[in-house]
Amino acid sequence: MRLQNRKLHTRGREKRREIAVALVSSDGLLAPLNRRPHSRRTRELVELVRTLRKIDRIESVGAEVDRQLSQEPNYEALGPSHAPSHMYARANEILSACQWSPRVARPPNEPYSFTWSARTARSDWENNFVLFVLNLRARGDISRIRSCRNCEHWFYAVTNHQTHCGDRCRQHFHSTSAVFKEKRRLYMKKYRRLEKARDLTFKRFLGSERRRKAKSEEKTKHITR
Repeated sequence: MRLQNRKLHTRGREKRREIAVALVSSDGLLAPLNRRPHSRRTRELVELVRTLRKIDRIESVGAEVDRQLSQEPNYEALGPSHAPSHMYARANEILSACQWSPRVARPPNEPYSFTWSARTARSDWENNFVLFVLNLRARGDISRIRSCRNCEHWFYAVTNHQTHCGDRCRQHFHSTSAVFKEKRRLYMKKYRRLEKARDLTFKRFLGSERRRKAKSEEKTKHITR
């Protein structure tokens, strides 16, 4: 069972990695977010993602607190935790610009879907992006759409703890962060102190060797006399 779970975990991670690569490709859904300058509508869609992430974070924290406190014998659940209403209002205001129509189809197609009038490639991308984001939120995966801490490019997180779009940004961020600089300063301070101690020990060693050699030479001269 443990081996099977590990295989499923590995398979899921590989699938997420494929999705991540596809989303940031030149024609991927996240590519327009990483191009500059942004149009007004693109800025609104970025705001939509940030708002949905905030809503998800508030509701997830509330659910986790409720789960932990539920173990207490005298605790009464207060019900689901909701984000402030203005967050939902702003998200729906941004979504109101999308003009969709619901559609149903015979099997084996999806039981329902949406269609829209996309006059340009730009509007087609916008609708696909919104549909993708809403599906992520429905699955509880909206937090996987993140902005890199180093370059601020948007990416799809393969793991829960991923905060950078790639290894290069991760290494650059940590090498220039205040925490890294402080650790580097303390390390160099300790390194210089050790180097100074080594130099002092070596000088003492050389001095003792010179004195020993001088005594040996003096003793040799005394014997030859």
